[in-house]
Amino acid sequence: NLYEGTFGADVAPSMVRTFIQQEGGTTPPYEDLRAFANELAATPDDGLMDLYGRRFEGDFVFRYMAMDMILGNIDGYVSRGNNFLFYHEPGPDHWWLIPWGVDEVWRVDVDVHDPVYDGGQLHDHGILYSRCAEVPDCLDAVDAALEDGISMMEDRQLYQYGTDLRARMRVLTRQDDASTASPAITTREQAQILTFIAHRPTQVRRYLKERSP
Repeated sequence: NLYEGTFGADVAPSMVRTFIQQEGGTTPPYEDLRAFANELAATPDDGLMDLYGRRFEGDFVFRYMAMDMILGNIDGYVSRGNNFLFYHEPGPDHWWLIPWGVDEVWRVDVDVHDPVYDGGQLHDHGILYSRCAEVPDCLDAVDAALEDGISMMEDRQLYQYGTDLRARMRVLTRQDDASTASPAITTREQAQILTFIAHRPTQVRRYLKERSP
């Protein structure tokens, strides 16, 4: 089953029916989601890592959380429990988070441990993350995924790739009669994204250092 989650939908027993089922599977609608929500609610903090290890593939859930915050996503699952799909793979009994509506990213200096923007708390964090944030071993796993993510940005020279792509796009967008954005707007937005890419690894490492003993 594939479920859509927006504001008010999360992996909690009281919130199961606020999900919208997008695709049906062999399991009756909401039965698998309710079972997982009940299991999560009944799991104490010292059992959370085992639960995530059984219900998600490898370290997927930690990498998902990390990438959500590396990108400065202030309107995603981690930051405010919004804009995500939740898919149950019945064979291995694994769950997968899938982002959608990713239009609030590239936000500079968003804290990867407690995303706050414009001076105020955005919304309740997604339950999978808020539970994890209370368990040191779980947050350590997210931090390891954060370091892996920003190292990948550097190793793959993402800034240089973006710079090269910008040069190619500059020509193409000026030839696109259907584009509603002026060259000035396009140039400004591209520059902001490149600035984000250039500085985000340093910002993330600063937050990681602040949490380190």
